This record gives sequence, structure tokens and C-alpha cells, in this order.
Amino acid sequence: MEIWLDNQLSSLFAKLMQAECNLIVKSAFILKHQHLSDIEIYLYAKKSGYFILITKDADFPSTNSEIIFIE
Repeated sequence: MEIWLDNQLSSLFAKLMQAECNLIVKSAFILKHQHLSDIEIYLYAKKSGYFILITKDADFPSTNSEIIFIE
């Protein structure tokens, strides 16, 4: 399983989560997805397999459980 971070979340946050939680965590920048829209990021992640996507966007285009919203 991978955790992907949306555009508003820093690559440094990804590195910290990876180090502290021993998880695979990738930011939109690391994935080279910083130019994609929310729906494009979601569809790409969905197509890639099992994942958790973390975002700050309350209007992110999904109501599925694999999306985690943070403030």
C-alpha cells in the first residue's frame, strides 16, 4: 500500500511520514503529478491499485474511504 499526498501537502511531510511511520509515502511533486487536477490525481491513484490519498481539499472529487481529509 502507498500513501499519496495531494498538491497542497509538502514533499517534506511525505518524507517525515515515511520515516516516522515506516510507510511508503509520496507527494504529488515526487510523483510528478503537481500539474494534475484533483480528479486526475484521484483517477490516476485509483488506476494504480490500492492506495490512500491524503488531501486538504474538502471538495476533492470522491466520497470513498481511501481519501483522508486534513485541515
